[in-house]
Amino acid sequence: MEITNEVFDAIKENPRAAETAQGKAITNGNSTRKQNRKTKTSQVLVWLLTYGSITSWEAIEKFKATRLADIIYRLRKAHNIIREDVRCEDVNGNPCVYGRYHLIKSDI
Repeated sequence: MEITNEVFDAIKENPRAAETAQGKAITNGNSTRKQNRKTKTSQVLVWLLTYGSITSWEAIEKFKATRLADIIYRLRKAHNIIREDVRCEDVNGNPCVYGRYHLIKSDI
């Protein structure tokens, strides 16, 4: 997925406006229609561009995206995204680890 300058400028001004700016013109024969699909991948990308990082639980809560690892895999084809291991304890006091994905903005 490629971010155009229009989308990036919209994200800086207003993260919600970025969703509108992402619509692309699709030519189908002689007619042109606007595609305004809000895919989970585009929602996660806008979130990463706006806030810098996301966890699987945040993706589920915000976008109902249960396959964050797959979304990150696809986004990594065009963006530099790293995973940070976050150590914690579960409700029973047992150690656990979850991942927080960070977008490295220097590649934009």
